[in-house]
Amino acid sequence: MINATDSKRAVSFWSAFMQMPALANDGGPFTFLKRSEGDTFSMAIQQSESALSPNSPIHTDIAVEDLDIAEEQIIQLGGIITKRVILENGFEYRVAHDTEGNHFCIFAETD
Repeated sequence: MINATDSKRAVSFWSAFMQMPALANDGGPFTFLKRSEGDTFSMAIQQSESALSPNSPIHTDIAVEDLDIAEEQIIQLGGIITKRVILENGFEYRVAHDTEGNHFCIFAETD
């Protein structure tokens, strides 16, 4: 569940980035995103009067095929990248924020 003060903008961002179509909204505060009817993973955007604390101890990490392409997509969709980290073992991840300022990380899965 992702809180958003501008849920239409947040739905557009997350639907495009995660490649998950938005399901029809019945007028309530929730818009669910799901790839297909049988898919066990879904996420939702909740219309909210205010954003959650920017220092929430929980955030989402998302595996992507290519960090540079994912970063470009995030920026084109209205998000931002705030930090690029390469650990001593070579593992790289990037800290991003969506259109509402919710932070999440992207990383490239390795075999």
